[in-house]
Amino acid sequence: YNAALGTTTFLAQLNSPDPITYTEYNGNLYFTNATTMGWVPYGEDEARMVGVPTPAAPTLTVQSAGGLIPGKYGVVITMVDDRGEESGACAVQIVDLPEGGGIRLSGLPNQLGSTVFIYVTSADGDQLRLVASAPAVFPTYLISDIAQGGVCDTQHLIPLPAGDLICWHNGRLYTAKGGALRFSEALRPHLHDPAHGIMPFSGHISFMESVGDGIYIGDARGVWFLDGNDPVKFQPKRVSSCRAVRRSSVVMPPEHFDKETVPVDSPVAVWLSTSGYVVGMPGGATVELHPERIKVPAGLSGRTAFLLRNGRKQLVTPVNSTSTATFGTAVDAIIS
Repeated sequence: YNAALGTTTFLAQLNSPDPITYTEYNGNLYFTNATTMGWVPYGEDEARMVGVPTPAAPTLTVQSAGGLIPGKYGVVITMVDDRGEESGACAVQIVDLPEGGGIRLSGLPNQLGSTVFIYVTSADGDQLRLVASAPAVFPTYLISDIAQGGVCDTQHLIPLPAGDLICWHNGRLYTAKGGALRFSEALRPHLHDPAHGIMPFSGHISFMESVGDGIYIGDARGVWFLDGNDPVKFQPKRVSSCRAVRRSSVVMPPEHFDKETVPVDSPVAVWLSTSGYVVGMPGGATVELHPERIKVPAGLSGRTAFLLRNGRKQLVTPVNSTSTATFGTAVDAIIS
């Protein structure tokens, strides 16, 4: 939306009308809903889908011409887009060259502006190395030499799946859908390992926010703090038994709170729970701001905004009603 001109510009086509959540990572804007995940690179105004789709496996045929020695060879391909981002590898194809020769790949993908990377093992080997790269406009390619390039490190990886929620933490993107928390590879925010990059929670995940040294996660049992920077080494601890209002979280600078109440100097997570607004500080320490003034039932959804109105700092969270679908309740609290 261009506020100066009062105009809107089409950004991306969503696969469903589900609610959207956003996060910023390295200056890039990421958005997701239950079915669609995209991003707008820094300095650009067009959206892309997250991750390069994994190409289909090519067809392999034995060729008599070529310098490969006899043995069995494994072959995979990946796609590299115009930004230099590489996809996951296709399924490994095995071909036997009992008399040596070459391997012809057929049915290679056609994608103008992209490049096909071709990896092959040594004879009877298991390490896939780059043997060639070619513009994604040629349907066939002949492997006739031993691979001497880098090792394929995107095998078994796929684009990070879409989710109801998204956040970033320590070089990774995280998405949550239902009771599953998924995360990307380190420093590869668009690639995900479906076998190992997932953590289960109890019931639907209601929110997630990073505060630098960990992530706050809400689920059916309350709120958890995942202490640490590596998801494999997270130390989960429950920091509140009060369920959070779904999607009601926001990250805020600490200077907007009373220093005695929130004694930290780095950003904090704030969410609306059944006992009112809660602040989650780095390290997993939490404080309830208005437990005696705000009570909401469990099972609600809402969105929170921080406002400065007439010199007052306020958190405002419109939430859905549990009684009549056409009416809602706006929770409005002064925080200082």
